[in-house]
Amino acid sequence: MDYLHGNNTMRDFMQPYDAFIYNGYMQLSYDNNPEMEREWIFGINIYDELRKCMMLISENEIGADRRPFFIINEHKKIMVNRLLFLYQTGFIKNYQVTNLYNEIEIQTELMLNLMLKYLVHNDKRILEKIDGLLEITKKQEKEALLQIIDEIKSTSANNPLGWEDAMSFNTQTGRWEIKSIFDAPGSVFKSSK
Repeated sequence: MDYLHGNNTMRDFMQPYDAFIYNGYMQLSYDNNPEMEREWIFGINIYDELRKCMMLISENEIGADRRPFFIINEHKKIMVNRLLFLYQTGFIKNYQVTNLYNEIEIQTELMLNLMLKYLVHNDKRILEKIDGLLEITKKQEKEALLQIIDEIKSTSANNPLGWEDAMSFNTQTGRWEIKSIFDAPGSVFKSSK
């Protein structure tokens, strides 16, 4: 849900050293670039930010960068693998939700390839194609994630581990957390301890 709402959960998972590096990097970034916004972009909000970038690139305000498209494409590849794991472990019974994300991964690869093509040809029409794909992909990903959440909730009663056995609500952070698969009742995984 944090991804769908674009929430910053980075600090929730940091170790003390990570927080030191994160805070130092952020301060260094602000000191060297005072016009840099103090807000980073998280979750599904990245699509809107990249659409803004496409407009700025087309107006020659900023230079084109392929790196965000590599990252988004890699994220979608990982999500497809996660969904396959959820399907194989019984958290998802409907394989179609995996196919939905596979289509999204294909679209992000197309966006990446279009950005690489733009870097070679410098044709503004390519940026318009990318912008359109960003808009479509954001809508499709939102719909897919909602279907995935519904699918996980609906199959949880039939799951050998059980939704409640695999997750717990942390009252201190106000978030659901995944328990270790080794500790779940009826787990097929054996601890290496």
